[in-house]
Amino acid sequence: SGGADMLSCWVCNTSLEDYFSKTFSPKEQECFGLQTANYWRCPQCGLVVSKTHLDMSDETWGSLNHRAHASYQGKDTSPEADPGWLERLQAQAGILADLAKWGVLPSQGPWVDFGCGDGRLADQLAQLGRPMQKFDRYMQGGGFLSESELKAQPFQLTLNCSVLEHVRDRDTLDEIASLVDADQGVLAFHTLVREEVPADPSWFYLLPIHCAFFSNQAMAML
Repeated sequence: SGGADMLSCWVCNTSLEDYFSKTFSPKEQECFGLQTANYWRCPQCGLVVSKTHLDMSDETWGSLNHRAHASYQGKDTSPEADPGWLERLQAQAGILADLAKWGVLPSQGPWVDFGCGDGRLADQLAQLGRPMQKFDRYMQGGGFLSESELKAQPFQLTLNCSVLEHVRDRDTLDEIASLVDADQGVLAFHTLVREEVPADPSWFYLLPIHCAFFSNQAMAML
């Protein structure tokens, strides 16, 4: 479950425990309006979530997403938080196109990038001859699928790149999985997975916009 009464793990339904807190820098507080985040951990599978983020209203969460991403998406400059993002997307586009060519990924049927941001990855894949449709709830623009269009058909490849660390509830994970064609579809994702999420406020992945962190065990169970 999610929101203010979030007490159980999305993966194994074990009660979560208070883990640690992080106070963000004055610059981050000014940019994102977020002072402190309280992180909870599942003692069974190691999933860690920010209860502070889960308790936000949808309006506050949407505003935080927009402020976090609008500063660099659509531009050719790299954000301070992820200076290698453009190079990473180029490499990902290349390997996805190759995997389709080699028959590892389905080459026929629609692909979708769920949580695509400004659509840069899909644009690069199109240049390589492999079209991919775009969907993002917080960075809409021309050429993006609407909510109804997203749900109108299953996809042969449902991709999310750096999305799972932004998820606030199990329903969103189930929604992503539901987009995959039941017969031949593939779910692909890119996120950081660790043996154990550290209780360290200085850990680089604790960005103001990140609210879910997966251990190896949690990801394997999921």
